[in-house]
Amino acid sequence: MAVAKSHWHRTVGERVLRLIGLLVGLVVLLLAITLASQEVPAASTDTIRIRPLPTAHEASCAIAPLPATADRLLLVVADNNESVFPQIVALEEALSSYFNLRVQRVAAADYQPALLENVRASVVYANAVFKDDERIGELVNDTWRHELPVLWLGPGAYVAEAELDIVLKTDPSAFESAPKGTIVEYNGVSISATGFLLGETISESTGSPARAVATVRLPNGTAMPAITVRDDFVHVSFDPLDPDLPPNLALAVVIDAFAEVLGSPTPDPRVLFRLEDLNGHDYGETDTSFAKTANYLLSENVFLHLAIIPEWVDAQGNVQENIGSARKILDLIKAYPESVSLIQHGYQHFRPEARNTGLRSGQAFEFFLDDDRTLGIEKAQELLRQRLAAGSDLIERYAWRPHIFEAPHYLMSPSQQALAEELYPVIHHQPLFYASKSSQFLLPWYTKRSAVVYAPSSAGFVDVLKPNSVSKILRVLEQGARILPDPVFVVFFHPFVTEYVGRETDLEKLISGIKELGYRFANTCEDISRPR
Repeated sequence: MAVAKSHWHRTVGERVLRLIGLLVGLVVLLLAITLASQEVPAASTDTIRIRPLPTAHEASCAIAPLPATADRLLLVVADNNESVFPQIVALEEALSSYFNLRVQRVAAADYQPALLENVRASVVYANAVFKDDERIGELVNDTWRHELPVLWLGPGAYVAEAELDIVLKTDPSAFESAPKGTIVEYNGVSISATGFLLGETISESTGSPARAVATVRLPNGTAMPAITVRDDFVHVSFDPLDPDLPPNLALAVVIDAFAEVLGSPTPDPRVLFRLEDLNGHDYGETDTSFAKTANYLLSENVFLHLAIIPEWVDAQGNVQENIGSARKILDLIKAYPESVSLIQHGYQHFRPEARNTGLRSGQAFEFFLDDDRTLGIEKAQELLRQRLAAGSDLIERYAWRPHIFEAPHYLMSPSQQALAEELYPVIHHQPLFYASKSSQFLLPWYTKRSAVVYAPSSAGFVDVLKPNSVSKILRVLEQGARILPDPVFVVFFHPFVTEYVGRETDLEKLISGIKELGYRFANTCEDISRPR
């Protein structure tokens, strides 16, 4: 909805006066006295109460469950041990979340024909050398017998070459990690493939005609089919699921290629726009950047996800302010509850710890990847539980209890992540698959894990130290829209950026660029609650 600028900072007192002007006589006087006695006090007190959203709105922040009749995919993996578990989980959750299908995973050695009953397709993940070649050939033949498609990811298709009705070509680079400078070209997008495990390529389809939809290009200029598609078969010759690789969109390419057979969704590119690190210190009474930012975004019909740090601590660990000091933020929440969603961004975005020396809220870490090891699982979980309870109570004091959590710096230990999944229906970043923040996949879709939803990957944020950060964000969004018909990305922004000389127009450039790329601004809770 279009919103006139400056309207949202109308105070309760102004609303009361407007109401008084509409009433007459003794009723007016009595009503004015009553309302005056209920006027919201200064933000520094503990009695501020902002009216909560209607119950129906709050209840909508829950995942739309898979129907009981949802189709299944059979995921057959060569190696199902713990050392490769993160890669398998990433693939399994991507298939289930994007295609809205149930996924049943089995090791190749455990395959039985009965597993193909009531499935949509067989997916083979050749993440290691198959120990029983005949079992894979049996799987392929059984799949054809059920008139189902086969989706193949990774090297090793030679074990079922005849059954797949293909002729393979084994280049010198097959079964090796791609050298530096290797790229995968797909739908006009070039993705770095350095480190991808390469496999055989299809030179001929002896069954129905096939076409190459992606190319692997080596640094020496050699080009090979990377993905080949026909009506009943998709072959991805490389494996991008390596924990040591930097974030990339290769898994999105794989998912879109599989959609050639499983069916593509309706085009609907979306951005979840988040105002980051909101707190009572940076956005207190003297701040003008938040009002300027919020007014502009509301006028552009941007739904606002407000990532709130409930309590602000200085670099010495002294509590200075809480979110109650950010009157303009509270005024926005009060005036436009239907246009905002609250995200709990930790408690203090800080904790007393040697690694946080010299850092304040917003800079410091509240949870660490190694908390399970250094504190023990029980203490690590209790730390998270206590801090998030305190932060949630504080936000509820001034607004309403948040249903979305964002870990500071997207970091927490595995046991803390598991607990966060129990405490919140939505976590506003992608899952942490590995013991390293940088070793993640870019996932431009919601990840559904039981009753929890993880937000998609971030396309970036406007960095005051990097003048070209807006163009980098837009480049990621453009690539996502070329790869998938319905990508979803998080984009976040710190309102204080508008106060920096030379960066005053970054927000306008970002918003207009997002719209020009065909993206719409979505509400996370509304998005995940609608059936797909």
